[in-house]
Amino acid sequence: MKRRGFLFFCLATAAAATGAAAERPIVLASNEVYPLLYREGGQTTGFLFDILTEAARRAGIPIEIRLMPWARCIEETRTGEIDGVFVTFRTPERLPYLAFSSEPLMTQRMCFFTLAGSPIRYDGRLADLAPYRIGVLNKVSIGPAFDAAVRDGVLPNIEPANQPENLLRMLLANRVDLFVLHDLEGLGLLKRLGVADRVATLSPPLEEVPGYIAFTRQRDLSEQIVQFDTALERMRHDGTYRRVYDAYFL
Repeated sequence: MKRRGFLFFCLATAAAATGAAAERPIVLASNEVYPLLYREGGQTTGFLFDILTEAARRAGIPIEIRLMPWARCIEETRTGEIDGVFVTFRTPERLPYLAFSSEPLMTQRMCFFTLAGSPIRYDGRLADLAPYRIGVLNKVSIGPAFDAAVRDGVLPNIEPANQPENLLRMLLANRVDLFVLHDLEGLGLLKRLGVADRVATLSPPLEEVPGYIAFTRQRDLSEQIVQFDTALERMRHDGTYRRVYDAYFL
């Protein structure tokens, strides 16, 4: 992995707050996911941290990023205790209490992970996985097709966990037969815990779904949503988004 730390990221937090010291920062939360968002040396870092910090700097919005379990991120955004949650799938169930940005923060490629050497195969038909115990993150939407299969009873053996590490431990302990995660999240987890040789990724990917920043509907944040959308769109247009991606994943 290339060395990270573009100069504007070092300055971004201070720059976003300049001239807005009296303004309450927008509080955005997500779960800790290496290498997307994680703690290192007592500081929060990661691909999404850099992207959001730069977007906030361009938008002139002071932000605070918190790391919390995913279920808590969703619940505290729903009640208005915090302002937003990321990276979030837009689903009909969430629309009554979450206001979604228009510009995706990233596209999430969801994949199945199982033990290396497992006889389990996946060819795109979810019904073939009905006999197996499948680990998922608690209150996380996997995508329209998977969510519908769970809701309709096509996949009856779902085992929730609060952290990606717990899903991996469940698999290694044979408490589930496979689990679902974003591919970059899953591969980063396997590498960080030194078990990449014990776990295989099934192909094809389950689904590719755009993920967004979602904001509470307990107060009007429509202006901030537009500002974040504009900043993210410009970052993609001028190549900033790609440069940050390459720094983490190439």
